Amino acid sequence: MEKVEENSLISRIEDVLLKYCPYTDDRMDLIDHGNRPEFDIHFYFSKDFTQVYFVYGTHRAKVAVEREITADRVIELSEIEELIDYLKADHNYMYFDKHDRNNKLSEFKFDIRWGGDESTKGINCSTIGLVLSFRGNPELEKKYLYFINKKYFNSSDISSEKDYTEEVLKTYIESLDKDGLMYLLNQMSEEDLKKLAISNIEQIAKYVKEDTKVKQYFIEK
Repeated sequence: MEKVEENSLISRIEDVLLKYCPYTDDRMDLIDHGNRPEFDIHFYFSKDFTQVYFVYGTHRAKVAVEREITADRVIELSEIEELIDYLKADHNYMYFDKHDRNNKLSEFKFDIRWGGDESTKGINCSTIGLVLSFRGNPELEKKYLYFINKKYFNSSDISSEKDYTEEVLKTYIESLDKDGLMYLLNQMSEEDLKKLAISNIEQIAKYVKEDTKVKQYFIEK
């Protein structure tokens, strides 16, 4: 296992990628080759460290390579974006391939957009995968996926938009004191306040059950 030094993560990953999928001046055989090579980069985020490991093979079968990288910190979003930009510069068709909510895992794929001389040269690999596993640090998932979506897809169809928005608003509300909460409630319409109270009727009950107007409803007419 190789420990990464500061500011060298992308270069270390590039070294491993190019060892198995070297740069070539002619990769046209990838178009018709039945067993086109594929290479996946896996990130596992823990609370205080990050592991990066690699698998290589074809779409039929892949195996882990010997190299593995460990960073004694949580890799920042900007570093993931730097890696994405590096991969997109060569494999410029990027798509969100999988989002496994139960296992806190997301996978992006990078393919070559064929056409023109510029696609002939490059990394000799058909598809490059980027897998982000947040199982060891689930708090990162909503933030990282939200900003990756905003920068590379800007799609309202990806659930991370709603997930992260709700997380931010929850954090904001929890940060408010009573005066802040009263200010927030004063911004709401009368109808919205009624809906909010009714949807939280059990919590509201203990504050109003002794109110004279409430008690009147329990008096038989």
